[in-house]
Amino acid sequence: MRSENGAWLIAFVIATLARAQDLAPRAYVITPIGSNAVTFSHSWNEGEITFDPSVPIDDAKGSFQTSVLSYYHSSRILGRSSNLVLSMPYATGSFSGIVNGIEAKVSPSGLADARIRVSMNLVGGGGDAREGVLGVA
Repeated sequence: MRSENGAWLIAFVIATLARAQDLAPRAYVITPIGSNAVTFSHSWNEGEITFDPSVPIDDAKGSFQTSVLSYYHSSRILGRSSNLVLSMPYATGSFSGIVNGIEAKVSPSGLADARIRVSMNLVGGGGDAREGVLGVA
């Protein structure tokens, strides 16, 4: 019984300390050192919203748009290729539904959570200078 309680305690501690990982495509692509890029992306989502049956909201639907402006910079950390990405999203939305028999609408907008990502290649990609990659000595 004691070892079972100990196993549960260890599993609980590990579960509370665990963190999610955000898998980003091309996070570890090797680019020439000193490269910069500015990107803009936009997404549109709309549809019905489902709540728990105990919540007094019916016929809920919504739409929201998110625009993201990002800056990318490649560099070298400890002799390895690395990059830094700063992203600033802005979101707008329109949501409606019937709450306790009364129609309700809301249209929030504003800045969403900014993201900063620093990634470094631990294997391969020693971080070539721009001249070496382009073949100019």
